Amino acid sequence: MAQSDVTLRARLAAAGALILAAAAGAQISGERQFPQTRSLSLLPGGGVPVSSEGVPGWEGALTLSTPIAYSLRAKEGVYVMGNTNYARWPKLFDARKGEGDSNGSLGLLFGSRMFRGNATFSWMFVDSRLKNVYHIHYSPDLKGRWRLGAGLQDVFGDSNTQIPLDLTNSASAYVVATYEFGGDAFASVGYGGQRFYGYFASASVPIAEGWKAYAEYDTFGINWGVAARLKGLVAGERPAVVTFGYLKNRWATWTIGAPF
Repeated sequence: MAQSDVTLRARLAAAGALILAAAAGAQISGERQFPQTRSLSLLPGGGVPVSSEGVPGWEGALTLSTPIAYSLRAKEGVYVMGNTNYARWPKLFDARKGEGDSNGSLGLLFGSRMFRGNATFSWMFVDSRLKNVYHIHYSPDLKGRWRLGAGLQDVFGDSNTQIPLDLTNSASAYVVATYEFGGDAFASVGYGGQRFYGYFASASVPIAEGWKAYAEYDTFGINWGVAARLKGLVAGERPAVVTFGYLKNRWATWTIGAPF
């Protein structure tokens, strides 16, 4: 990779981190604040598609809160943010004091080589004081339409959100398989503990030029939405991606993210 490309990617990563940190300041911490692990959860494929080769961008599997098998490959990164509010129409982050009526997520994902496969490390802001939690996802080198992945959401188990089994540990392990049908259509199925609390599944398909649809079952209900490709928003050939949808078919949710 040319030195100029490395410098550009580093600048994009730094700019993304600053934007995310500024947005985090608008979100008031509280009982229903982020990380909203049942909405945008900073796992691969959430908000920004990831291909079977580990490249984030427009082509690849797309989801919201549940993982896909694919991991970002080495030297790839994504920054993404989103919000879910307890109404039918989307809104920006809730800046009121006390318990708000919306719930945001934001952070960064980085890819690396590990144990004959690819690993994704996620850095996720927890509250307006910039406390953060971490996720790790691993996908071994495999061939064919089926790929496998496994991971741990909230590695240190201290976010204490959406934890049906244990009030002191929110670390959530999972395994997942993704199948590529062709034509940029994908389906995933997996099983996890804690936040996942059972089986989950997702699918994404193109519906028009520059548009995709996704749906997922996150063990608590059905989430679905559409995604649009935004060319020219960031430098490089791969576009930013914006999504709009509903959590459990009633709470409006949006995301915006881009690779770097």
